[in-house]
Amino acid sequence: EARSRLSTCACDESFSKDGIEATIQEEVSLIREHDEDFYHKFDAIRRLAINNELTVDGEAQIINQNKNGFISWMISKETVKECFIIAANYLPSNEKILKQNSEGIMEYSIKTNNAIENKKIEIPGDFVLASEFIYEEDKQDFIEHYNSDNIKTIEIDKLEPSEFRIYKIKR
Repeated sequence: EARSRLSTCACDESFSKDGIEATIQEEVSLIREHDEDFYHKFDAIRRLAINNELTVDGEAQIINQNKNGFISWMISKETVKECFIIAANYLPSNEKILKQNSEGIMEYSIKTNNAIENKKIEIPGDFVLASEFIYEEDKQDFIEHYNSDNIKTIEIDKLEPSEFRIYKIKR
């Protein structure tokens, strides 16, 4: 299937505290340096964001945020009859955390975060789901997939760590 969602590489530590410390004042390449797939996806989301009136001049409001990593927000603008709803699992695949062991000594451990399942977002007011933007690897771009059913609830079966979805809603 040509559908793919953006997510970060589980092995990417280049922007963690340890990764930054290892590269400062050293001639060390960042892990992402040769990850062409990452750059294509990153460029696609950048182009989507800078070429859209909502993301350039709109206002974002958090709809829902949970400690399990689920967040959703809406980007809107008064003069526009459509909005974006973004849903994401904001937790990384793995994270290094500092915690106290049973002897009172602080030590680092690796916490593995899980996918979030079965989330619903109620579409506000008189809006309905218009489309979803899906990254298609063969086109190296986010392609808008339209929906003509008057759906009032966005149902998300699964969001892996660092994965997000982009929806457009309209009046």
